[in-house]
Amino acid sequence: MDGLRGDLGQLLNDWLEKRRVATRDAHVRLMYGTAALVVVAILVCCLLVYTLFIERPHYSSSDARLRKFIPIPQRSTGRPRTTR
Repeated sequence: MDGLRGDLGQLLNDWLEKRRVATRDAHVRLMYGTAALVVVAILVCCLLVYTLFIERPHYSSSDARLRKFIPIPQRSTGRPRTTR
């Protein structure tokens, strides 16, 4: 009986050690995954700011040049037009 108790104690210790190592590994992977997502979010925000402040004037100037050659209809306001 003492041998069985010793074997079960050894199995429990092995299982607890594996669980501790697996938990630490999951924690490390979670931290690296979180850091990677933060980096991607920062890059996307930088791209949005770049597009908003730097590329937008270029788009508007090319849009003005295109309006000379391509008739673009104006948006309707929903109100009937009044003629004078």
